Amino acid sequence: MTNRRLILERQPRFIPLSDYGRAAAEIDGLLESMPGVVAVYRIGSVSAPGISDLDRVAVVEKSGRFPTVWGRLSENTRYVAMHSPFLVDVETFVRHRWFAVAEPLELVAGTQFVLEAPPSSELLGAIAGIEGLVVSRLKLAKQLCIGRIKVRPFLCEMHNLRHDLRLMGASAAEAPRAWALTAEVLAVRGGWWDAADHERDGRVIELASSAPIAIDEALARWSSTTAETATVDALPLSTDWANITLASQAIVSMAPQGGGLSPLMGRVSRRAAEFVWRHERHQLALPPAVVSLLSAAAAGADELLAERLEVVQRYKSFLDAQDPGWSSIGLAGIFTSG
Repeated sequence: MTNRRLILERQPRFIPLSDYGRAAAEIDGLLESMPGVVAVYRIGSVSAPGISDLDRVAVVEKSGRFPTVWGRLSENTRYVAMHSPFLVDVETFVRHRWFAVAEPLELVAGTQFVLEAPPSSELLGAIAGIEGLVVSRLKLAKQLCIGRIKVRPFLCEMHNLRHDLRLMGASAAEAPRAWALTAEVLAVRGGWWDAADHERDGRVIELASSAPIAIDEALARWSSTTAETATVDALPLSTDWANITLASQAIVSMAPQGGGLSPLMGRVSRRAAEFVWRHERHQLALPPAVVSLLSAAAAGADELLAERLEVVQRYKSFLDAQDPGWSSIGLAGIFTSG
């Protein structure tokens, strides 16, 4: 069902490929000239001009504090890029496949590193895929709760679902709604500039309203195929999501409005809703097997997960020591305390 009460903001504006080229050159130049940077990598490509963002990774020596370059970029470059570059130390970058799968990855400048291939990469990839789906679900829940969809970031986030579903090992037969959603996202992104404004708005609202149920189905279907594990009742989150707890609950379906969080839509203004949302505690219900797996990864429950946790915590400590304004590669830190 279409939710006409949602407010759409941060609508895309058309960006020619030449502007992407200039923005990339500006970011790359700043990163390459920064003391301590040993390599700059790009992730992905511009598949939908005006909607696509720019992903850059600055690989640095671990010692030292690195001031963010975000405020030094031109306003147009910040708009094109949409988010700050990722900062990662050499040791973590070489081992980042333990907790993140950044593909396709291409060297822009500096040292070409040989990346470590961890054991049980299928399991570690599945954890990273589930973390990606859960964070997408959290972002959707928050936006539906507040009643506002940030259109361009939303379309980028939904585009990443394909990557997470593949990592999780969910086929179209196992997660039909989620894969149908990814096909619709591709169609919306590809036909954005040929559609009328009202048509674009309607399709975004339909996507936002159907996406939570599609993600819930994918997580529930994955959960149903896993071996029995000890149930963990709840997992508190960290970083920007520290006001959220993941709660174990067998899910058949979930209503898209509110997404399981305290409904704020229509109660207060946008800024007030954001403030209230950040200062209230919320729970998001997920299948028990999903919460148990994420909890096991966050606790380093066996030798493999303990090594993964060590890489994640070391990287988290490195980022905590840096100036704010850098992006984090991977999402595992959200599920890990300390």
